[in-house]
Amino acid sequence: MKSTILRRLFHVGFAMVGLLGACTSDGASDGADASTRATAGTDALGPVPDITPTLPPDLSGSAAPSTPSTVQDTTTTLGLPTVLFVRTGGNDSNSGRDEANALASVQEAVNRFRSGGTIDIGPGTFGVVSVQAVTATEAGPLVLRGAGPDQTWLSSDSYDDDAGVEVIGSEHVILENFGVRASLWGIAIQNSHHLTVRNTMLTDLGQEALSVRDFSSDVAILDNTILGTGRRPGSFDGVSYAMYGEGIYIGTGSGSAKDSVNNIVISGNDISQTTSEAIDLKPFTYDLLVENNLIHDLSTNTSGALVLGVGDDVYRNPNAVIRGNQIWNISRTSPYKDGNGMVLGASAEVYNNVIWSTQHRGIYIDASFANPDERSVLVHHNTVVDTGGSPIEIAAGPLASEAVVVDNIGTAIDGNIEATADLFVDWAASDYRLGPSAVAAIDATVGTAVPETDVLGNERPGGSRADKGAFEFVPTQ
Repeated sequence: MKSTILRRLFHVGFAMVGLLGACTSDGASDGADASTRATAGTDALGPVPDITPTLPPDLSGSAAPSTPSTVQDTTTTLGLPTVLFVRTGGNDSNSGRDEANALASVQEAVNRFRSGGTIDIGPGTFGVVSVQAVTATEAGPLVLRGAGPDQTWLSSDSYDDDAGVEVIGSEHVILENFGVRASLWGIAIQNSHHLTVRNTMLTDLGQEALSVRDFSSDVAILDNTILGTGRRPGSFDGVSYAMYGEGIYIGTGSGSAKDSVNNIVISGNDISQTTSEAIDLKPFTYDLLVENNLIHDLSTNTSGALVLGVGDDVYRNPNAVIRGNQIWNISRTSPYKDGNGMVLGASAEVYNNVIWSTQHRGIYIDASFANPDERSVLVHHNTVVDTGGSPIEIAAGPLASEAVVVDNIGTAIDGNIEATADLFVDWAASDYRLGPSAVAAIDATVGTAVPETDVLGNERPGGSRADKGAFEFVPTQ
């Protein structure tokens, strides 16, 4: 595929959650100019903004752990198990305390753990799971851990019924290292707090892959693969079910719900082949960090691949940061009209994103949204290339003059530059790093908001001032 070179670079740059730093207030520096720049390192990383929730402890290590053959009876001092084993050859009348006495269903293990503990799920396909009213702690979370996202599967075996995992009214739950397929939804989180979903594969689903609703908070969605949604046949009230095939859905679509889901991190996910938005951030949600995701090869059916706060409701500033995402091939092979890369209908800071090959606009700012005292948009240091419509467009509306769009590559709006082949290392291969001939972009920042690093983690500025676009020029690249 055309994107191979840039994807490889992004996987190197996305090695850490929170790779990209906060913005500094001035683009000036005492550093050398472009002709004398040294290769910038990737370890000069700025802090993650304080909207990042405190994550539960990483209990998984670098990979899903194998179960020691010597494990016989892992219990707490109270005699309760800390680990329950689930295997395809198990039996729900067993103790579940070792592999030889494993349970047959994940649901039985959940029922036995009303607070913290680990459920070790082996390879194979298992039924759906409902986690309800579990009150675990940060030090002792409830962990559902599979053998790997391509080895352990949960399924309802129907596009019409059930989520692979639903979590309702619970706290401190970790879902990791398994897959969900052939179900109505992948993972559904409702009225729950302090959750982590990481290293899962959500594929072949009837509607959306992962939803967070009903005033949930402090949820981290990290390093998951979402592939293939909207498979449910038929329609509701004249609308095809494919319209509900979002990848990640935060909040509630109905304005009357005023669903203030908050403190959400969406980082490092690979989302493709959805039939609606890849990431949909609804009105009333707030404290949102969306970073370092790969969003590609999908038909939105709706307004765009990544959508924030579109609607007519008046609500608080969502305090959203959208940075370091790579978005490409949006509705390019479909008949749909709304193949935008990103649509902003609420306050956000948007930087270090690379967007290309969209059917319509790259970034669309809806300037007609309500509550002007709480809404503003700052879009800076993005690279937007090869779009069917305007690379960056500000819609007519009462707040059009308040949107700040500066130091981007891809638009003729004042303070930005248009994308031309001589700026990049290899336009034809979608390698949009700056080349040595990018004199119009190097040391050319004019705005006051400057990221501490570029999209690959190279320190900014690398010269007398930061460069325009998502990449800082590195002479040796």
